[in-house]
Amino acid sequence: MGVWWNAERSDFNIKKFMLGLIFGLCLSLGSVVYASDSIQSILVNVKFVFNGIKKDIGSEYSVMNYQGHIYVPIRFIAENMPSSIDYDDHKKEIRIEQNSVKIEKGLAAPVPFVYYERKYQNGTLWNQEIPILLGSSCWKGCVDVIKPYSHLLKMVEYQPVTVAPGSSILIQYPKGMEPSSIKIIRAIAQESESDMMSDRFEDMIFENHRILLPDEPGTYTIWIKSLWAASGDTSYIFAVEIK
Repeated sequence: MGVWWNAERSDFNIKKFMLGLIFGLCLSLGSVVYASDSIQSILVNVKFVFNGIKKDIGSEYSVMNYQGHIYVPIRFIAENMPSSIDYDDHKKEIRIEQNSVKIEKGLAAPVPFVYYERKYQNGTLWNQEIPILLGSSCWKGCVDVIKPYSHLLKMVEYQPVTVAPGSSILIQYPKGMEPSSIKIIRAIAQESESDMMSDRFEDMIFENHRILLPDEPGTYTIWIKSLWAASGDTSYIFAVEIK
């Protein structure tokens, strides 16, 4: 059986094949570029501000604008609200547990929750919230209040919360907004007339987020001084009466 070769037709077929291949590659590359441009066109660069505090989204998350709707990463939002978030793949559920948050107006700083851990004879524990007053602080802005703090409480007719000897006061900040350090100080009013414009200070025991109160009866003016290394500091004052 002989083999027949038509050089002219073979050259024509090769040219058609090469043109088809080049055209196909162009279509494929064009689709990739188009898809890439389409994805990039819906990604938007935005700034997040939580209760007056700017947060950088970083390179881990992205924000999209699709058909007039902004889509944000739910974990980033939840953790900065602050909340805890969990995904159950079996149930196809996204669970979000939001924590209570108080923000000081004007400062945009987190406010601590202060509780007297009241224990009953039957073993029941009840957290009684203690009202607190803002002291001199610097965060988004600065606030300077009347000193001494013991005199400030008298001016506003603050009523000390009655607590038991040797009990504890719980200090809690919202999850994800905890300060770098907390210092607990007792402000003691000076008795002499020449020293009435200043308080005497004593450090108090603060362990496991709790102020350990002494057994000695009396009224205690307590100063909570919290520091955030990258943001600022806040001061809050309250009073308890041990009896």
